Amino acid sequence: MKEDKIIKVLQKHDEKIDDLQKDMTGMKKDMSEMKEDVTGLKKDMVGVKKDLHRVEGQIDFLARVVVDHTERLDRIEENMATKKDINKIMNTLDRVVSLYEKKDQELTIATHDMRKVEDRVGVLETDMRQVKPALGLA
Repeated sequence: MKEDKIIKVLQKHDEKIDDLQKDMTGMKKDMSEMKEDVTGLKKDMVGVKKDLHRVEGQIDFLARVVVDHTERLDRIEENMATKKDINKIMNTLDRVVSLYEKKDQELTIATHDMRKVEDRVGVLETDMRQVKPALGLA
């Protein structure tokens, strides 16, 4: 009987060992799958690194473009006329045009006055031509 108990205990131990061996086989299989997953992740990381390198290049390019545009905008702002500048120029032009119009009016009046004087001189010359023979000066 004692032997039967020992045999039963040994059989239980054998079953446990078999279960442990099955568990170990399953764990080995899981470890192998995990190893494959890690290998796949490594390959994926190589692709991610390449993509990251490409994106860094694009970011560098965009940064250079932004710096170039900023410099161009600074030059444009430095050289462009502001609304205040344009208003100052327009006010000056308005004064120049006003002075020109005044001088033009004065010139028109002076021309008219000169024609009157020329007409008067013409009349006086005619009168003088008539008076000279009468006075015996011609």
